[in-house]
Amino acid sequence: IASLFAATGKATDSLVSYTSATGSTKAGSYAVNVTRIATQGNLAGAAEANTTITDDNKTLDITVNGVSTSITLDTGVYTAQTLAAELQAKINGASALSGAGISVAVTQNLNKLTVTSSSYGSTSSVTIGGAGALMSRCIRKVEIVAYEDLGPEALRRIEVRDFPATVVNDIYGGDLYQEGRSRYRIADFRR
Repeated sequence: IASLFAATGKATDSLVSYTSATGSTKAGSYAVNVTRIATQGNLAGAAEANTTITDDNKTLDITVNGVSTSITLDTGVYTAQTLAAELQAKINGASALSGAGISVAVTQNLNKLTVTSSSYGSTSSVTIGGAGALMSRCIRKVEIVAYEDLGPEALRRIEVRDFPATVVNDIYGGDLYQEGRSRYRIADFRR
C-alpha cells in the first residue's frame, strides 16, 4: 500500500536505474540517450616519476572530486611500483577524502604514475599540486653517478628543464649574495 503513495520508477534496461523523483516529476515513459560513456577522472605523469622522496618533495596537495587535502610521503628511494603503492595508501588514508567516500588507484606504466579517481562522471577529477609536484614535472632524467650503496644519499645527476630555481652560486664563480651586496653599496654611495 505504501508504494501507492510514494514516488517510484522502474527502468526497462538493467543498466539504467531509478534514483528519485520530485513533486515536479511528471508520470510517463522517458527515453534515455547515452551520448558518452562515463569516465573516471585521472592525472597521468608526463615524465618518469622521481622515485627519490626527500624532505624537499615529500608533500603534495591533491584534489579528488573537488575535495582537497595535503599528503606527506615517507622519505626514501622507491621503485615506480612501490612509490605508486605509497602514494595510493597516503591518498586513500587522508581523512578528508576517506570521510567523503573518495578513493583512488595509483598505477605505473614505464615508470610514469597515473592517479585515477574511483568514481565516474562529470565530477570525477584529480589534480595534484605543491612544490614537490611542480619541481618533479621539470625532471627529465635521473641517474646515479656514484655511491649507489648509499640509497637516497647516492650522488645523482639530474637533468631538468624549466626548473623554478634561483642559482646563487654558479659554475663561473658568480655569487648572487655578493652581487646583491655590491649593488646596494654602490647605490648607497650615489646618494
